[in-house]
Amino acid sequence: MTTRIVRRLYLYIAALIGLQMTANGISDLATLLVERWCGGMVIGAADTTAARLGVSVALTAVGLALWGSHWLLAQRDAAQPEGQRAALRRLYFYALLFIALVSLLTGTQTLLNQILEGQIAFELVRPLLSTIVGGVIWAT
Repeated sequence: MTTRIVRRLYLYIAALIGLQMTANGISDLATLLVERWCGGMVIGAADTTAARLGVSVALTAVGLALWGSHWLLAQRDAAQPEGQRAALRRLYFYALLFIALVSLLTGTQTLLNQILEGQIAFELVRPLLSTIVGGVIWAT
């Protein structure tokens, strides 16, 4: 009985970490692409751009694989009657919504602070995309 609980706990924690890695990677990748497309990058920062691109792609790929594999196993466990009633499943969803809400609120606060301080448009991209990713996770 306790091994099932520990297994479920591991699956949901790993799925949560994988989803957050994916969200951060997608947000950073979208920020980089928008900055490059709009010409907001500093001249001579090619090595920085390559490092940011590598980290963003790695976060997205590893996070998506981690989340997908563990979520598939969690869904298989949830197909059983006792897995559907598991309190850890509800705790996972509550933790996911809480983290997405915190990301949404901090991104919105940073965005509003930068707008009110009169920051340039390229500095608004990162908090805006962070807010959008948090909102998408919250909505789904």
